[in-house]
Amino acid sequence: MMITMSHWLLGPRVGLWVGMLALWAGSAMAADKTAALLPPAATASQPALMFSADALRIDDKRKVRVLSGRVEIIRGGMQIHAGEVELRTTPQGEQVLALGQDGTPARFEQKREGRESLEGDERVEGQALRVEYDAKSGTVKLSGQAVLRRWRGTVLADEMAGHTIAYDHEREVWEVLGAAPAGGVKGRVRGLVSPAPSSAPASAPQGERR
Repeated sequence: MMITMSHWLLGPRVGLWVGMLALWAGSAMAADKTAALLPPAATASQPALMFSADALRIDDKRKVRVLSGRVEIIRGGMQIHAGEVELRTTPQGEQVLALGQDGTPARFEQKREGRESLEGDERVEGQALRVEYDAKSGTVKLSGQAVLRRWRGTVLADEMAGHTIAYDHEREVWEVLGAAPAGGVKGRVRGLVSPAPSSAPASAPQGERR
Protein backbone atom coordinates (compact mmCIF):
# COMPACT_ATOMS: atom_id res chain seq x y z
CA MET A 1 0.00 0.00 0.00
CA MET A 2 1.34 3.41 -0.89
CA ILE A 3 1.81 5.64 2.14
CA THR A 4 0.59 9.16 1.43
CA MET A 5 1.95 12.30 3.03
CA SER A 6 -0.94 12.28 5.50
CA HIS A 7 -3.03 9.20 6.27
CA TRP A 8 -4.77 7.17 8.99
CA LEU A 9 -3.80 3.75 10.33
CA LEU A 10 -6.80 2.11 11.98
CA GLY A 11 -7.40 -1.19 13.72
CA PRO A 12 -8.66 -2.80 16.91
CA ARG A 13 -5.42 -1.65 18.55
CA VAL A 14 -2.46 0.09 16.94
CA GLY A 15 0.87 -0.54 18.72
CA LEU A 16 4.21 0.66 17.35
CA TRP A 17 7.69 0.67 18.79
CA VAL A 18 11.19 1.21 17.54
CA GLY A 19 12.06 -2.50 17.72
CA MET A 20 9.46 -3.25 15.03
CA LEU A 21 11.69 -1.60 12.42
CA ALA A 22 13.65 -4.85 12.12
CA LEU A 23 10.46 -6.79 11.36
CA TRP A 24 9.43 -4.33 8.66
CA ALA A 25 12.74 -4.43 6.80
CA GLY A 26 11.42 -6.70 4.05
CA SER A 27 12.45 -4.16 1.42
CA ALA A 28 14.83 -1.21 1.45
CA MET A 29 12.09 1.17 0.40
CA ALA A 30 9.73 0.06 3.17
CA ALA A 31 12.50 0.24 5.75
CA ASP A 32 13.50 3.77 4.72
CA LYS A 33 9.88 4.91 4.82
CA THR A 34 9.21 3.32 8.20
CA ALA A 35 12.34 4.85 9.72
CA ALA A 36 11.02 8.31 8.88
CA LEU A 37 7.78 7.61 10.77
CA LEU A 38 9.19 6.16 13.96
CA PRO A 39 10.87 7.97 16.88
CA PRO A 40 14.67 8.22 16.85
CA ALA A 41 16.55 5.06 17.84
CA ALA A 42 17.30 4.54 21.49
CA THR A 43 20.64 5.53 22.97
CA ALA A 44 22.21 4.94 26.36
CA SER A 45 20.96 8.33 27.57
CA GLN A 46 17.69 8.39 25.59
CA PRO A 47 15.56 5.21 25.81
CA ALA A 48 13.25 4.28 22.96
CA LEU A 49 9.85 5.95 22.96
CA MET A 50 7.07 3.34 22.67
CA PHE A 51 3.40 4.08 22.09
CA SER A 52 0.07 2.35 21.46
CA ALA A 53 -3.44 3.60 20.68
CA ASP A 54 -6.69 2.75 18.90
CA ALA A 55 -5.78 4.89 15.87
CA LEU A 56 -2.73 6.64 14.46
CA ARG A 57 -2.53 9.46 11.92
CA ILE A 58 0.83 10.21 10.33
CA ASP A 59 1.77 13.49 8.67
CA ASP A 60 5.10 12.87 6.92
CA LYS A 61 5.68 16.45 5.87
CA ARG A 62 5.25 17.96 9.33
CA LYS A 63 6.81 14.92 11.09
CA VAL A 64 3.80 14.62 13.34
CA ARG A 65 1.97 11.51 14.57
CA VAL A 66 -1.43 11.89 16.22
CA LEU A 67 -2.63 8.97 18.34
CA SER A 68 -6.20 8.74 19.59
CA GLY A 69 -8.18 6.39 21.81
CA ARG A 70 -6.67 4.89 24.99
CA VAL A 71 -3.22 6.23 24.21
CA GLU A 72 -0.20 4.97 26.14
CA ILE A 73 3.30 6.46 25.86
CA ILE A 74 6.33 4.85 27.53
CA ARG A 75 9.94 6.05 27.61
CA GLY A 76 12.15 4.46 30.22
CA GLY A 77 10.53 5.12 33.61
CA MET A 78 8.07 7.68 32.18
CA GLN A 79 4.48 6.84 31.17
CA ILE A 80 1.66 8.97 29.74
CA HIS A 81 -1.99 7.94 29.39
CA ALA A 82 -4.45 10.15 27.49
CA GLY A 83 -7.39 10.28 25.11
CA GLU A 84 -5.27 11.89 22.38
CA VAL A 85 -1.54 12.45 21.97
CA GLU A 86 0.48 14.35 19.37
CA LEU A 87 4.07 13.18 18.86
CA ARG A 88 6.22 15.73 17.08
CA THR A 89 9.80 15.05 15.92
CA THR A 90 12.09 18.10 16.01
CA PRO A 91 15.86 18.57 15.71
CA GLN A 92 15.87 18.91 19.50
CA GLY A 93 14.11 15.56 20.03
CA GLU A 94 10.62 14.21 20.61
CA GLN A 95 7.87 16.49 21.96
CA VAL A 96 4.66 15.02 23.32
CA LEU A 97 1.32 16.79 23.76
CA ALA A 98 -1.31 14.76 25.62
CA LEU A 99 -4.93 15.85 25.98
CA GLY A 100 -7.67 14.66 28.28
CA GLN A 101 -10.95 13.46 26.83
CA ASP A 102 -14.59 13.78 27.92
CA GLY A 103 -13.58 15.40 31.19
CA THR A 104 -11.01 12.71 31.99
CA PRO A 105 -7.55 14.27 32.46
CA ALA A 106 -4.37 13.06 30.82
CA ARG A 107 -1.98 11.35 33.26
CA PHE A 108 1.76 10.88 33.50
CA GLU A 109 4.05 8.96 35.84
CA GLN A 110 7.83 9.20 36.23
CA LYS A 111 9.96 6.85 38.30
CA ARG A 112 12.84 8.66 39.96
CA GLU A 113 15.89 6.48 39.42
CA GLY A 114 18.28 6.22 42.34
CA ARG A 115 15.79 7.80 44.76
CA GLU A 116 14.76 4.76 46.78
CA SER A 117 13.82 5.35 50.42
CA LEU A 118 12.89 3.25 53.42
CA GLU A 119 9.27 3.42 52.23
CA GLY A 120 10.17 2.13 48.74
CA ASP A 121 10.82 3.48 45.25
CA GLU A 122 10.14 7.16 44.68
CA ARG A 123 7.96 8.30 41.77
CA VAL A 124 6.15 11.40 40.59
CA GLU A 125 2.71 11.29 39.02
CA GLY A 126 0.45 14.03 37.73
CA GLN A 127 -2.71 14.75 35.81
CA ALA A 128 -4.21 17.68 33.90
CA LEU A 129 -6.41 18.44 30.93
CA ARG A 130 -3.21 19.11 28.94
CA VAL A 131 0.20 17.48 29.49
CA GLU A 132 3.29 18.55 27.53
CA TYR A 133 6.48 16.48 27.69
CA ASP A 134 9.87 17.45 26.24
CA ALA A 135 11.93 14.28 25.83
CA LYS A 136 15.30 16.03 25.54
CA SER A 137 15.03 18.20 28.66
CA GLY A 138 12.85 15.76 30.61
CA THR A 139 10.43 18.55 31.56
CA VAL A 140 6.67 18.12 31.96
CA LYS A 141 4.09 20.93 31.91
CA LEU A 142 0.55 20.31 33.16
CA SER A 143 -2.21 22.80 32.37
CA GLY A 144 -5.84 22.91 33.49
CA GLN A 145 -6.89 21.34 36.81
CA ALA A 146 -3.29 20.26 37.31
CA VAL A 147 -2.25 18.00 40.19
CA LEU A 148 1.26 16.65 40.86
CA ARG A 149 2.14 14.10 43.54
CA ARG A 150 5.37 12.56 44.79
CA TRP A 151 5.20 9.09 46.30
CA ARG A 152 7.71 7.17 48.40
CA GLY A 153 6.55 3.62 48.02
CA THR A 154 2.86 3.74 48.95
CA VAL A 155 3.30 6.88 51.08
CA LEU A 156 2.16 10.22 49.64
CA ALA A 157 5.06 12.59 50.37
CA ASP A 158 4.13 15.78 48.45
CA GLU A 159 1.11 17.04 46.55
CA MET A 160 0.67 20.24 44.53
CA ALA A 161 -2.44 21.57 42.78
CA GLY A 162 -2.99 24.62 40.61
CA HIS A 163 -3.90 25.74 37.13
CA THR A 164 -0.40 25.13 35.72
CA ILE A 165 2.46 23.01 37.05
CA ALA A 166 5.94 22.75 35.50
CA TYR A 167 8.14 19.86 36.62
CA ASP A 168 11.82 19.52 35.70
CA HIS A 169 12.82 15.91 36.34
CA GLU A 170 16.58 16.44 35.91
CA ARG A 171 16.83 19.55 38.11
CA GLU A 172 14.11 18.39 40.53
CA VAL A 173 12.30 21.74 40.30
CA TRP A 174 8.52 22.23 40.65
CA GLU A 175 6.69 25.43 39.75
CA VAL A 176 2.97 25.83 40.50
CA LEU A 177 0.85 28.73 39.23
CA GLY A 178 -2.75 29.68 39.94
CA ALA A 179 -5.29 30.41 37.24
CA ALA A 180 -5.29 33.75 35.44
CA PRO A 181 -7.19 36.49 37.31
CA ALA A 182 -10.97 36.21 36.98
CA GLY A 183 -12.88 39.29 38.10
CA GLY A 184 -9.69 40.70 39.58
CA VAL A 185 -9.08 37.63 41.78
CA LYS A 186 -6.13 35.40 40.90
CA GLY A 187 -6.41 31.66 41.41
CA ARG A 188 -4.66 30.11 44.37
CA VAL A 189 -2.33 27.11 44.55
CA ARG A 190 -2.46 24.50 47.29
CA GLY A 191 -0.52 21.47 48.43
CA LEU A 192 1.32 19.60 51.14
CA VAL A 193 5.03 19.02 51.56
CA SER A 194 6.51 16.34 53.82
CA PRO A 195 9.96 16.53 55.41
CA ALA A 196 12.68 14.65 53.57
CA PRO A 197 13.12 11.13 54.95
CA SER A 198 15.87 11.04 57.58
CA SER A 199 18.55 8.40 57.44
CA ALA A 200 18.86 5.85 60.22
CA PRO A 201 20.91 7.27 63.15
CA ALA A 202 24.51 6.08 63.25
CA SER A 203 25.55 3.88 66.16
CA ALA A 204 27.45 5.69 68.89
CA PRO A 205 31.16 4.88 69.26
CA GLN A 206 31.75 1.94 71.60
CA GLY A 207 33.56 4.12 74.11
CA GLU A 208 30.47 6.36 74.51
CA ARG A 209 27.95 3.56 75.17
CA ARG A 210 26.53 3.26 78.67
